[in-house]
Amino acid sequence: MQTDSSNGRYSAAILLSLSLCFLFFSLFSSCSSKSVHLEDPGPPALVTPAGPEPDSLKPGLMVYYRQGLWRNVNQMPGVTEFVEKGIPGKPILRIDHRFKNNTVFDSGLNIGVGVQMMGFLYLPAAGEWQFKAQSNDGVEVFIEKVRVVSDPEGHSDQFSTPLGLQAEKPGWYEILLRYFQRKGTATLELYWKQPGESEFTIIPDKAYWHVPAS
Repeated sequence: MQTDSSNGRYSAAILLSLSLCFLFFSLFSSCSSKSVHLEDPGPPALVTPAGPEPDSLKPGLMVYYRQGLWRNVNQMPGVTEFVEKGIPGKPILRIDHRFKNNTVFDSGLNIGVGVQMMGFLYLPAAGEWQFKAQSNDGVEVFIEKVRVVSDPEGHSDQFSTPLGLQAEKPGWYEILLRYFQRKGTATLELYWKQPGESEFTIIPDKAYWHVPAS
């Protein structure tokens, strides 16, 4: 009797295991046969030139500095407050810098410094433009309020994910760049990929302009 009971329990266990295996296989096969649907991100945002008076423009971007040990660009003071309470510096003619342990631009600081640049970026052709930055630490860039660089947290040297926009026509487009250097080495380089091109290149000096503060 004990032997028959043991055999019965053993057989029931085998049947249960086989049933569970069959159920798992059926569910897995059903799931794997379904295609994965990815949302279409849609076309890049269409932007229109800001239309400043060309005669009022001067080379480079306006820049302001603030001191602080932030961990994310979003922790920095707001755009307006940054201008009102920030320290103005010499216009930034080119964004292609590996500061290492030296001062960040002409801020006089090599750690705990926030940077806000404002002005215009001249796009010489209509079409899709893509942008990316190599930075250390965090950076965000907006063109006509469209975010084209988003790597806001503190980090060592790395490239941001390329983002783009659709320029309606050639012209001057408003640009806002916010960056911070917390501790250690510092890097800030800004690249673009022009319509019809396959490679990213450093944005040239002649693309950056600003209207001097009155």
